[in-house]
Amino acid sequence: MFNKFKTNWKKWQPNLKLMALSTLLVCGVMTTGTMAQEKKAQNFAADLSPKAVQQRISYRTNDGKLRQFLSSTNDSQLRSLFLEISNLIDERHVDPNNYQERTKHALNHIAAALENPEFLAANNVKADRETLARAQAELRRMADEANARNAMEAAQAMSWSMYQLAGGVGINPTTIGMEFIQGNIDSLDKYSAFNPDVQASAPRADLKSREELVGIGVEMKQHEQGAVVVRPVQGSPAEQAGVKRGDVIRSINGTTTENKSLKEIADLISGPQGSPVLLQILREEQVQMIHVTRGKLVLESVSEARILEGTNGTGYIRIDQFADQTANQLEAALWKLHNAGMKDLIIDLRGNPGGLLNICIEMCDKFLPQGTIVSTKGRNYSDNTSSAAKFSKTWKVPMVVLVDEGSASASEIFAAAMQDHGRAIIVGRRSYGKGTVQTHLPLRTVAGNLKLTTAKFYSPNGREMAGAGVTPDVVVEKPETFSVIDTDIAKALELISKGQAQDFVNQMTKKRLPTS
Repeated sequence: MFNKFKTNWKKWQPNLKLMALSTLLVCGVMTTGTMAQEKKAQNFAADLSPKAVQQRISYRTNDGKLRQFLSSTNDSQLRSLFLEISNLIDERHVDPNNYQERTKHALNHIAAALENPEFLAANNVKADRETLARAQAELRRMADEANARNAMEAAQAMSWSMYQLAGGVGINPTTIGMEFIQGNIDSLDKYSAFNPDVQASAPRADLKSREELVGIGVEMKQHEQGAVVVRPVQGSPAEQAGVKRGDVIRSINGTTTENKSLKEIADLISGPQGSPVLLQILREEQVQMIHVTRGKLVLESVSEARILEGTNGTGYIRIDQFADQTANQLEAALWKLHNAGMKDLIIDLRGNPGGLLNICIEMCDKFLPQGTIVSTKGRNYSDNTSSAAKFSKTWKVPMVVLVDEGSASASEIFAAAMQDHGRAIIVGRRSYGKGTVQTHLPLRTVAGNLKLTTAKFYSPNGREMAGAGVTPDVVVEKPETFSVIDTDIAKALELISKGQAQDFVNQMTKKRLPTS
């Protein structure tokens, strides 16, 4: 049966007339993980490890939107889609690989799908293991021999794989064609992706600064005895009941948390509004019982704004993401702290994955009277931009910005702008290093868009941020074990108490590049 696989793909000519184109939040319980810090060469590059490939195949197999798209798409439309996407990659991707590399990965990607249990089950594949193994071997052989020089030759490889597997293994050609397209895109970088249905998958311009849900409002990390509270959400039922940072949650309504995952613990804490939950916590080697009533939580992107206890007017603002109203929330928080006697300020961007670029620029503008905030550089003229500060009336309070390995994208832009202009001391650990721009490009052949990495971010003094991230002025090593004392905030307060925050701002203003 598999003698068919020996056919050269060049006999499968597509109809080229069609398109000739050259932190987990669960019911008020936040479970905290850490973004892995990666080397520069790995951070922007595609993750083509077998595990990552299988994860992406499984994710797409279970994506209802993609399944619906495939059910209403024919072979010719997919070939046209492939040519259009190839054209956009050639024109706009910041650093495209060649067609030979893309085709090789696409064929290997399909071979990997043939050993994915979820993919095989979803496509009702009845072929035995021996048949699948022969198909995989032929796909990998063709991948090794792939020598596509342009979109047309790559499209021939796509057609070959679609019809050979349809006849030999019994998989719908459109399913194989989509995996070929996805394999092409996956080979570019970590962030580029095809999104079917343009209305449902448009850019995240609707990223909300305010979310309402029910829970007790705690952020937790795994602990050998269950879970430890990183922080109670400001104003939450947990904070009002007396839950504090460093509390170890040992049982919930009598059920032990030991040897349970964070998700299992979050599920135990979750429940309907108004219902009680009894927490057994360990605090300073003393066991306590705390009664909390689950309530409605209003989670805002500026999640905390207060004067830190025991300080002489040090304001603290925590920003969890850069969403549609974050700049307005920041302004309100600044005035609140100003009226409370703020003399200096800590802005906490730890664990902030980023968000909307225009909001980040607006927030930088509140602290920088002039000079470049961020620039982007790509291969297309439209991808080369520069944004500058334009408001002369800015907040001049001495400032420390906290970052860590979970601070990415817009967080890094904000921190780098403050650092390069000598506006703030950056404290913590090197940031994630995303540093790339994704543009959502509408498609003409189908309803959907291509999210494509089209440019890289650069700091005011020209530092490339992709992979490199932001290195703090003052590095604080991450504690090996969880500490009740927040060592990053403690270091920031030490710098402020010694007057070093203001001195640093004064010195850096002279030493950094000109701001005009």
